[in-house]
Amino acid sequence: MNDLRANPHIHDRQRGITFLLCTMVLWSFPTLAIEFLTEYMDLYTQSLVRFTAASVFLWTVCLVRSRKELLAGAWVLLRALPAVLAVFGYQYLVVRALYMKNVLPGLTFMVVRATVLFTAVMSCIFFADERSVMRDRRFIIGALLCLAGLAGFVVIGAGSGAPVDPASGVALIWGVLTILASAFCWSLYTILIKLLVRKGSPLVTYTYICTLMTIAFAALTYFKGEPLDKIPGGMRGAWVWIVAVGSGALCVGVGHVCYYYGIRILGTTVCATALLANMFFTPLLSHFIFGERFGWLHVVAGALLIVGSFFTIRARPRTHNKANKVRGTL
Repeated sequence: MNDLRANPHIHDRQRGITFLLCTMVLWSFPTLAIEFLTEYMDLYTQSLVRFTAASVFLWTVCLVRSRKELLAGAWVLLRALPAVLAVFGYQYLVVRALYMKNVLPGLTFMVVRATVLFTAVMSCIFFADERSVMRDRRFIIGALLCLAGLAGFVVIGAGSGAPVDPASGVALIWGVLTILASAFCWSLYTILIKLLVRKGSPLVTYTYICTLMTIAFAALTYFKGEPLDKIPGGMRGAWVWIVAVGSGALCVGVGHVCYYYGIRILGTTVCATALLANMFFTPLLSHFIFGERFGWLHVVAGALLIVGSFFTIRARPRTHNKANKVRGTL
């Protein structure tokens, strides 16, 4: 109690850590849910169900807590279109990869961590105040380690054992490249979001983006979707719908809300660094649920990606040197 009175920010920090822990847990399950649903739903249908559930949750939260901001933020619809295209590319590619042979959730989750490197590089390209980061030794070391880890995944791959024929090996490489393309789309989306949320509420912005994603997948499901006759009856079928709706509302909806609040309290660097800590949680679950196996080379490639991402995030613009020179002349 005395600590809280002495420093009122302690309570906010504790709340921020709680939000971040919730995000870490919730974002460990989407690839597992998508892989499970590939047996019962096509790409478009499962995406529609998941984003519809997320949109319903987000609109409910906004109408209860941010009604005025929701109405005032309608202007974001047109400006958000580039971000919607980027996140749509991410969603389509990452789900498409999970429909490919030998591509399982553990591999997908680890390779998607390339977003840390891609985001850092694109931030340096699009934002002048961050270009000096590329001269930071930590950024260079991190980038090289990330590239080494990603090269390891492309060369040796991962999944349910080593491929037994050349066709499987080629399919696995294409799967890894598809995941990397999805990671690039997510990083581009992050850059566009940074531009969007300079004004207005990030939560409201994401609510509109999620709604546009729902509309897009509704149209694709109508024209390209398949019948839901693969979904069995009884409790098994009920479990399929629970996974589809629950992963949308919780992982897409609640997870983003918690992440936004975590960023607001702790900052983007702390949150991004902490999220690297759960990199092997999803592969571990995938091992037990889907029988995904990893050799020591896969673990080494993942570790290189984690360490490289950590170094990349820790890099900072060289503003303090200029400040020190200014102080020295006064």
